[in-house]
Amino acid sequence: TAAKCTNCGANIEIDAAKDAGICPHCGTAFVSEKVIKNYNAAYYDAVNYDDRTGIRNVRGAGTFESQEHKYIKNADVFFQMKDYEKAGEQLNLAAGVDPSDWRVWFGFMRLHTKNFTDLSSGAYKRYREYYDKAAAVASLENLSELKNLCSDYEISKRVTDEKQAEKRERQVKTFKKVSKRVLPFVCIGILLVLVVVLPITLTPGLKYQYSKSNGSYSVASTKGVNTQRRIVIPAKHKGKPVTSIREWAFSQSKLTGIEIPSSVTSIGRCAFYNCSGLTSIEIPSSVTSIGDYAFENCSGLTSIVIPSLVTSIASGTFSGCSGLKSIKIPPSVTSIESSTFRDCSNLTDITVPFVGASKTATGEKAVFGFIFGYFTDSVLLFGADTVTQREGTYQYYVVKGPYTASPRTYYFYYIPRSLRTIVITGGDSIPYNAFYNCSMLTSIVIPLSVTNIRQNAFYNCSRLTSVYYGGADDVAWNAVSIDYTNTPLTNATRYYYSETYQAGDYWHYVDNVPIIYERRG
Repeated sequence: TAAKCTNCGANIEIDAAKDAGICPHCGTAFVSEKVIKNYNAAYYDAVNYDDRTGIRNVRGAGTFESQEHKYIKNADVFFQMKDYEKAGEQLNLAAGVDPSDWRVWFGFMRLHTKNFTDLSSGAYKRYREYYDKAAAVASLENLSELKNLCSDYEISKRVTDEKQAEKRERQVKTFKKVSKRVLPFVCIGILLVLVVVLPITLTPGLKYQYSKSNGSYSVASTKGVNTQRRIVIPAKHKGKPVTSIREWAFSQSKLTGIEIPSSVTSIGRCAFYNCSGLTSIEIPSSVTSIGDYAFENCSGLTSIVIPSLVTSIASGTFSGCSGLKSIKIPPSVTSIESSTFRDCSNLTDITVPFVGASKTATGEKAVFGFIFGYFTDSVLLFGADTVTQREGTYQYYVVKGPYTASPRTYYFYYIPRSLRTIVITGGDSIPYNAFYNCSMLTSIVIPLSVTNIRQNAFYNCSRLTSVYYGGADDVAWNAVSIDYTNTPLTNATRYYYSETYQAGDYWHYVDNVPIIYERRG
């Protein structure tokens, strides 16, 4: 069927057997009437219809007719055609134009889940990575839209996980019944083979408490369970969901590993306190709240993933986790209390959605060191590396009186000396004294959303050599207001973000790690 492109006017040929196409002259996306009937009206707000050919040209509102929007529309056409390779090419082009458009990352979420049809663990992991990127740049209104667009997929994933957990539970029950009949007639060797075949067994002896108000159980350990090395918590108990881990549930146990089902939504305070043998734990994406000191002194943990539904992190949650080397706080978190990461003495990199306690924090709560805890003193000691007092790094002071000569209270923060890289994913401002005296810092990621860097924010960051900026070029960087005494920041080598390779000083993420593109040729 012959048709004319509604964008450039060129003649185009569209195969009636196909659902969509791309104008070869200007790249404008087209979809057929059949596809339009099933098209998601929430994603684009208008279409143009050609009565002569029955072909619709997907058109966005005027404010959306940007270059990256054109690429996003093209990608959607390829999604309709199930050509995921070409859809990915269009999304890469869109990301190269404007990585601050949340719809670009939403497109990657569709890509890695094959338009929300792939519920495998690998697909879901990539989906969560790009969800975090989309949420980091989305406005509050767009964030609400993003959640709505993803809700069906999240529900489907949760239902699938619950069905798998129920299947494992049925396997365990069957195994127990068979074991009672067969055990007297088999040798230890055969039992060992069965253990290998069914490695996941629910832990007996756990203590459950039923809540009539929400119709679910909370779980804790008994004295005998506390001596076990590995624990598997069931998704259901007596037909009801297990939704929470109680306060002090497994504290000071000999635990080395635990499997938590996706039915759990909360972890109580001190739940794993002093479990120094715990080397790994996967907190399910269903968890929305984690109590204070929940993982305090879990010194064996080397990594932790905080779920993207968590909105606040309580005091001391990961304090004393000296084995942690990397921490990523998702964009969903809006507040972090003091001492959350105190004594994480081997931490090398951390990702934060803002600096300090929250995006609106002020005073001693608005500096980077707040999340590591602090102490106060009226005396300064001048060390060889920075202004210090015992183990703390000086970052802030308060004058006790109306005059600058009045007595002062100095704030010293327990920032780990091992820290090298900080990734900021949100916020529009880096506060006064934010990284003051962070002489251990060598690199930092500053998002495109930042428009103002306050006075002394990078004072005495003497080892800072690399700045990874979320903008695409000097024009974006020069639009950022940078107050005085931030020389370490302006003197550092600056790299600009690009989703695809570009010659020059550009960077991108590889497995959530900022990487500089290798120069070619």
